[in-house]
Parts: sequence; structure tokens; C-alpha cells
Amino acid sequence: MILTMLSAFILALHIVLQKKVLRRGHASEYLTTFSIISWVLILPFIGQIDFGMSARTWTMLVIKSILASVSWILITKAYKHLEELEKNCFLSRE
Repeated sequence: MILTMLSAFILALHIVLQKKVLRRGHASEYLTTFSIISWVLILPFIGQIDFGMSARTWTMLVIKSILASVSWILITKAYKHLEELEKNCFLSRE
């Protein structure tokens, strides 16, 4: 229960900070910084990874990584422009 609450708090904090950072910066800068921090946090566990996978598995992994990267870029751009879009939609209704 405690880990669940801690995880929810960290996720909420991440989303709030993401929105605040994206107001001032670009999506690519945010994603680069986020990726570097994630990589540094995962680095101690690199010895536990099994790299003995087939070529088909590696191909699927690369395709999934490309799709995930494109989706993260589009999601961060959407977060950045969401408030602006909401204002335009609200003003057009009046």
C-alpha cells in the first residue's frame, strides 16, 4: 500500500513538473534530459540484462523503440500546446 501511494505521488509530481518544464522549453530538450536521467538510473542494473536474443527479437525491439520514441515526441508536444488549445476552444464557443 505504501509503495502504491509513493508511486502515485511520484507519477503525479512527474506530470506536473513535465507540464511546467514544457511551458518554457522544447519537447526535444525535455525528452533528451528525461532519457539521460532514466539511462543513469538504469545503469546499475545493466549486468542483470540478458542480451542473448534472436535477430527477430532484436528487430521487434528496435521497431517498438522507434514507435515509442515517436509517440513520446508527439505526447510531449501535445502537452506543451494543450493549454493553448484549450483557450482557443473556449474562446471559440463564446
